[in-house]
Amino acid sequence: SRLFTRIRSDQGLAYQVYGVYQTKYQYPGIFGVMCRTKSETTVEAIKAMEKELKLITEELVTDDELKIAKEGWLNSFVFNFDEMDEIMARLITYTFNDYPIDFLQKTKEGIEKVTKDDVLRVAKKYLHPEDVHILVVGNPENFDSDLSVLGTVNEIDITIPQPAQNLPESTEENLVKGRELVEKMAEALGGKEELTSLKNTSVKLNMTQIIAGNEMVINGNSSFIYPDKLYTVIETPQGEMKFYVSGNDVWLSSTQGTMPAPEQMKINMLNGRIRDQVLLIKNIDLYNVQYTAETIFNENPAQELIITKDNYTFYLYLDKKTFLPLGVKYNTVMGEGPTEIVEYYSDYREINGIKRPFKSSSFDKKQKIAEVTLLDVKFDIDIDLSIFNK
Repeated sequence: SRLFTRIRSDQGLAYQVYGVYQTKYQYPGIFGVMCRTKSETTVEAIKAMEKELKLITEELVTDDELKIAKEGWLNSFVFNFDEMDEIMARLITYTFNDYPIDFLQKTKEGIEKVTKDDVLRVAKKYLHPEDVHILVVGNPENFDSDLSVLGTVNEIDITIPQPAQNLPESTEENLVKGRELVEKMAEALGGKEELTSLKNTSVKLNMTQIIAGNEMVINGNSSFIYPDKLYTVIETPQGEMKFYVSGNDVWLSSTQGTMPAPEQMKINMLNGRIRDQVLLIKNIDLYNVQYTAETIFNENPAQELIITKDNYTFYLYLDKKTFLPLGVKYNTVMGEGPTEIVEYYSDYREINGIKRPFKSSSFDKKQKIAEVTLLDVKFDIDIDLSIFNK
């Protein structure tokens, strides 16, 4: 509570700040303090946390602080008994680790007896501000001071390596056939002339994201203004979010304001633009398209193409008979690191002579992670380009 009151409320250095300790059964846990602050107050915030660590080892806490801390722990004690499986798991853990079966009750009795002198004694024994390890994640160019003022600095490279792709060697024959297949795809989708003349495509969509088995449904709409502008609005439980792509510039806007997109989000959105089939047809000369082989994709006979633009490569699969896109496969980086995503297209419908898949499903290591259903598709509508003015 000192961290929250002094660093967040009094000094305004952090929106989120807290201390945490871990208690392990077979070995000691870790104690730490953490905050999220703006780059320009990085060192100031660290020094403020170090100051609080030092103070707790030098002076007694107040009567009110001790009372609030003890009551906070004791008042939540009852929640240790609200689930039968939780109680059983705890008792099994105690037994396995040779702890007394009434360890939790003994802990409660101990908390009730804690004094201000106990707090100071334990803080002196276990907290050593001069020996802390400090981890800083951020842009050092914007820090308020060089981190060397805090001690020896060890820079850690946290760049996530992109997964390597073992691509077959291209041949003139495969390049020619690859381009021919794209031409056939264009005719299957509605005709090369019709597609290359499109100025924009706008869709209303429903997206289901699946995270750890839990589904979250999001509604939104998106407009692609060819060749390089994309505008997407989605409704989330936290409010409306807007995503903008203009050239190689990507930013987002929410209830928290407008800001540049995080680097990996920017990369993913720019690569997603490259995978757009209309853009591929419009700018075929800017792509390297290579035919590889006939294969089976989502249980359908398919022609596999390897497509590269701006050092980005993805696989495109065309139905062997209709030449409509069945889906794509590509490498990317998600929250858990590098991975391979496979997208399946289905439910093709014709709008003004142009065919679009109204459903796409995305899989990560054969686990479904998202499904997008188009509710409405429109071409060449009036779009005010001033929305891209920051």
